[in-house]
Amino acid sequence: MFKKSLQGLFASLLILLTIVTVSTNTNAASNTIPLNSNLQDGVSDYDDVHYNVWSSEHPFELVNGKKSANGIGFEPHRYSELEESMYAKYYIKEHDFTTFEATISLEKSWTTGDNGITEAVIYADNEKIYSKTFTNTSGVETVKIPVPKGTEYITLYAVQDAGNQGNHGLIYDNPRLTSSLAPTEKKDQLSLATIGTASSSDYDDSSYGSWSKFNLPFQLSDGSLTRRGYGFEPHRYSENESRMYRSFYIKDYSYTTLETTISIDKKWTKGDRGKTQAIIYADDTEIYSAQFKNTTSAKDVKVQIPKDTTYLYLYVVQQSGEHNHGLFFENPVLTNELPLMSVGDFKALSSIGYSNTYDYEDVHKGNWRYNRPFEIDGELISRGYGFEPDRYGEPSNMYAEFYIGDYTYSKLRTKISLDSKYLTGDLGTTNASILADGQVIYSEDFTNDRTVDNVEVTIPPGTKNITLKASMTGGDGNNAGEDNHAIIFASPILTNSNPEEDIREYKQWETKTDVDVVKDWNVEFNVPMDIDTIIEKNVYIVNEDNKIVPMLYIIDRKDNATKLTVSPVNEYKRGQKYTLWMKDIKGTNGVVLGENVKMDFLIEK
Repeated sequence: MFKKSLQGLFASLLILLTIVTVSTNTNAASNTIPLNSNLQDGVSDYDDVHYNVWSSEHPFELVNGKKSANGIGFEPHRYSELEESMYAKYYIKEHDFTTFEATISLEKSWTTGDNGITEAVIYADNEKIYSKTFTNTSGVETVKIPVPKGTEYITLYAVQDAGNQGNHGLIYDNPRLTSSLAPTEKKDQLSLATIGTASSSDYDDSSYGSWSKFNLPFQLSDGSLTRRGYGFEPHRYSENESRMYRSFYIKDYSYTTLETTISIDKKWTKGDRGKTQAIIYADDTEIYSAQFKNTTSAKDVKVQIPKDTTYLYLYVVQQSGEHNHGLFFENPVLTNELPLMSVGDFKALSSIGYSNTYDYEDVHKGNWRYNRPFEIDGELISRGYGFEPDRYGEPSNMYAEFYIGDYTYSKLRTKISLDSKYLTGDLGTTNASILADGQVIYSEDFTNDRTVDNVEVTIPPGTKNITLKASMTGGDGNNAGEDNHAIIFASPILTNSNPEEDIREYKQWETKTDVDVVKDWNVEFNVPMDIDTIIEKNVYIVNEDNKIVPMLYIIDRKDNATKLTVSPVNEYKRGQKYTLWMKDIKGTNGVVLGENVKMDFLIEK
């Protein structure tokens, strides 16, 4: 019986091999299609794109000396308006191929002297599938790249940062579609560029695809050039140079995730350029914030978008030095990579707007006068209300009043902080208070030694007006940092929910059972933790009555502060259920480490 089965298997394999062989020979011609002008659907400039020969009738020549009789060449025309970012787009949806193949090379005759650098970039619809930097000394590059199933367009780019003696010519030799690689699934994504900008702080401060006012390409921190994305760099006459943004209307789409790469442009990372904060908002919810300096590497970002978000905002906030940075969001796209995030019911005071104040010059929304950004603990922020006395203002009576009679929220939540730029010398005491219809519901004093407070206050039922107030007892003048502080109410919101509901959805870890009464929980991160974020507000355990139980937090500094142990001060009660909560733990680079999580565990009986 065993021999008979084996013989049958052998016969089946023989037939299969025969079929495969016949099929390959029969369809060899149809398994390849050249990428040429017949498939071309669009170009940056027809004078920049060449087939088989350059405009001078000079044939393509790869750097290895091989002549190319079948290729696509990019070399900017004398009067080209897009010389730094040339492309040709090809419609391939009707051709069922899985692979792009070509040999990529600079034109040999233009590889002497200072010709800068050239980046070959390939996109399959909105997904970048290839990128490589070419210089005078680069060889040829033979590529075989999987093309996602269902791709509509392949776009070939030549992105150039020319040198003092001109630029290169870039050749895609024998570009073709084949089926030599296994098919890959197409990622469900939508580019923010496809949606288009809804609003902007100043259109002269931001560019798409390249630095339009300089005719220069975007350059990542690793030196590579890129073509797609939004760059922010203040215009000479900008009124918003410290706080630039673009918004995108996404309410009509049901994506859960924003993906992008954020980088300072490498060309502008020398000298005193201060610091730059990249911030992403989903309506009034901050979903990402990170600071960039000259030495900061590009960051690959993947963040959850809250359910029912109407607008996404890309912010760039700058505290310039002698000069400033240019920062860009490369190819921001919406995807469904992360789980759907929900947020609590809240209303930002900024969306209501204040209705009354003693002196409008004392109250600042988003940044200070003279384009100075708000700064808390060294981090730049984009939203909130700041109080700093005007030349003729009254430092003891600065306020902004908000009418909330149309809403039924029970709490107000904000972070109150002195601006960390102005904490030198004797600046006296600054009092921050919150009033509900004239009744004080919060009041604290801030000094150089006490600068920040996370605030949540209960709003009395029936309240009509909420007032944010600041009173300063500094020197006789009105100059922040010399005579007095500047104080910020960061992102104040009205809410009915708990902090964790307002911030983001928690990922549910698997429930643990039969847990020891003295169980320690060990959590390991792949980068060092910011120890200041390991606090009871961020990491805690509650019992069945939702009360926090005392814990010890142990951080292994010998292991670069990447391991956290949460240990009970007292034994857990047998047979009871507890829940571990973790949120907003940051790395030393300022980025939140992973997702917010919760885990239920049952103690052994």
